[in-house]
Amino acid sequence: MRCEVEFLAVGDGSRPGDAIIVRYGDPAAYQLMVVDGGTANCGGTLVAHLKKHFGALVSLEHVVLTHSDADHASGLREVLREIPVAHVWLHIPWLLSEHAMHLFKHKGWTKDTLAAAIKKEYDIVAEIVDLAIAQGCQLRYPFQGQQIGPFAVPPPGAARKGGGQGPELGAGILDR
Repeated sequence: MRCEVEFLAVGDGSRPGDAIIVRYGDPAAYQLMVVDGGTANCGGTLVAHLKKHFGALVSLEHVVLTHSDADHASGLREVLREIPVAHVWLHIPWLLSEHAMHLFKHKGWTKDTLAAAIKKEYDIVAEIVDLAIAQGCQLRYPFQGQQIGPFAVPPPGAARKGGGQGPELGAGILDR
């Protein structure tokens, strides 16, 4: 299996962002993954790049949001508006509010009020989730042990292939 990784320079000097395109599989039957989408201004650039290099009818097997910072998440909204996506991998923190209630000093939260407050704080992620649902994407959590295409989500501190201890990897993706 071949794997090509393209790191896109999205954004400008004062507002940089991150977007990565991964092409994997056989040359005649490859799949595409986008990891992060850059800033809001970069979403259109990412879509144009995908259509230019992979055709007007490009589709993505996987979209992965590593974390909810605007310079990683915002551009994915345009990707989900313009390109068919099968699977969207991201953390949806308000769905886990019931399990986090004990962590808050204020004990007056209910599951629903805490979920609403968290969702309001993660408005970009909420919009990405809404767009993915409207498109019929399968929403997935990138938790340890999950397979994202041919890649595995490792546990924090997992040894890298070829030896050596890596940094805390969290939701990072490593080739198996």
